[in-house]
Amino acid sequence: MKFSINRSAITKIQAAIIAIIIIVAVVVGVYFYITSQDPQPGPGPGPGPTPTARVVRVGNAWPIYLDPAVGQDFASQRAQVNVYDPLVWPEPDGTISPWVAESWSISADGLVYTFKIRQGIKFHTGRILTAYDVAFSMNRCLTIGVGYGGFLWSAFVQSAYAINNTHVQFTLKKTFGPFLASLIRLFIVDRQEVMAHIKKPGPYGDFGDYATDWMLTHDAGSGPYKVKEIKLQDYVHVEKFEDYWADGFAENAPTEVIFLPTAPIPSTQRTMMLLKQLEVSDQWQSQEWLDDMDAQPGISKKSQPCAAEYYYMLNTKRPPLDDVHVRKALAYCFDYETAMETIYPRFTRARSCLPMSLPGAIDCQIYNYNLTKAAEELQKSKYAANISEYTIEFHVMPEVPERMRDAMLLASEAAKIGINIQIVSTPWLQYIEIMSKPETCPHITCMAISAYFPDAAFMLYTKYHSSSAGHVDQGEWLLDPTLDAMIEDALGTLEESTRLQKVAQIQQYIMEICPTIFIYDWYIVEAVQDYVHIPSFEDPSQAIPVEGYSTICRTWSVTPP
Repeated sequence: MKFSINRSAITKIQAAIIAIIIIVAVVVGVYFYITSQDPQPGPGPGPGPTPTARVVRVGNAWPIYLDPAVGQDFASQRAQVNVYDPLVWPEPDGTISPWVAESWSISADGLVYTFKIRQGIKFHTGRILTAYDVAFSMNRCLTIGVGYGGFLWSAFVQSAYAINNTHVQFTLKKTFGPFLASLIRLFIVDRQEVMAHIKKPGPYGDFGDYATDWMLTHDAGSGPYKVKEIKLQDYVHVEKFEDYWADGFAENAPTEVIFLPTAPIPSTQRTMMLLKQLEVSDQWQSQEWLDDMDAQPGISKKSQPCAAEYYYMLNTKRPPLDDVHVRKALAYCFDYETAMETIYPRFTRARSCLPMSLPGAIDCQIYNYNLTKAAEELQKSKYAANISEYTIEFHVMPEVPERMRDAMLLASEAAKIGINIQIVSTPWLQYIEIMSKPETCPHITCMAISAYFPDAAFMLYTKYHSSSAGHVDQGEWLLDPTLDAMIEDALGTLEESTRLQKVAQIQQYIMEICPTIFIYDWYIVEAVQDYVHIPSFEDPSQAIPVEGYSTICRTWSVTPP
């Protein structure tokens, strides 16, 4: 049984991101645009809402791709979950509940999944959602092959077929234990609305461009909010959908939500928060910035768990890191306690190659700061006599300044045992490019990586399977047949408890071969105006620790000062 990630699909979305992300350089203009509006009391409106609207403006990385067949990053996901409905819903404990699908059955061989679709769900157009829309949504994702269709389902889904208005059937190519959990990413689109906006000719034959151009600035969803206006370089503005089918709107839920690009310029975001021109910051700010915001009247620092981890990825194909003992020496060189106390007190130290909030993660950390052990490991390596001849390059993105500090911490400690680390500042877009080949991928890269859905085996697949080498999730270039076989075996296991036993063995194996230094488990930490109440921040047990599902705006409440 072989598994593979659609690498061409990944590079397509990277190319699409490159085409627009450069525009983020003008993000300062957003600030001047907003401040040029008439001043409003309290959580005053951004671009265009009525004076009585409960408007919440949310800071975000950029760009946002709202199209469920295209957008797959955190920025896109947190908008998608508010505009579209998924087939099934993730719970805080990692279990899966009915949503658009009200029930389902699975064939004895685990290859056929049949879902009964809830009746009466309205799209934003007023049309009724049917099983034909569900099948169309999956087939569109598979055909476009960029977002979730490319790396979640292309290797596993053979076909999606609507039996009638109320039942849809998925047939798999091979058993895929976490298939049901993966369907939290199958956001249902209005088939007729999409077909009405396709452009021909296009790359998808009879489907033209599959309405991908139109979907950049419009939606075809049934979610609690619908698109009011999108300006790709400036904002995504959504408003409450009054005919939403599900319960769960808070009494004072936002009537409008505006996602704004804020991440690159902390000073601008600080000013916007102080002037109440932003209700919720992005999650990419430093500890010092967050502490400063928390000290301001009417603003609080809030956190909730997220199934994500921050990694130092060691390129195992570049000397001297092709030697496991050099890799272990570096793992013992890092001063974890100092890093957590002085740079990242808002996070918790990593205990595995998986974030501990992900069901199936086990505490198997075996590396602690110990220069004596580091020196011993170095002496076991084939580079013990000439390690001084090598310069290990550690590439760090300037977009996240804190990471330069932790990289310097590693470099200073490694120097004490004779390992020379040179830190290189490398912008995000260049990062993507150089990681794509083992010969250009740096010795060390750093990345916070999250689970796309609540399953440990699949996170191991996207992080360590050979088919992910060259993607930003894997700078290790492991290409380890033994590990591949272990991951494939776990993914093909239908019974969850057995699958998790296999996942535990994989974690221990990865820890022993030390392809990665595991730094911390990521938490979503943001500054929030006190007049906005977010349940997952107030009570972290209500948080859904999966990308995007931390931002369920219909559960928020707004009480302007």
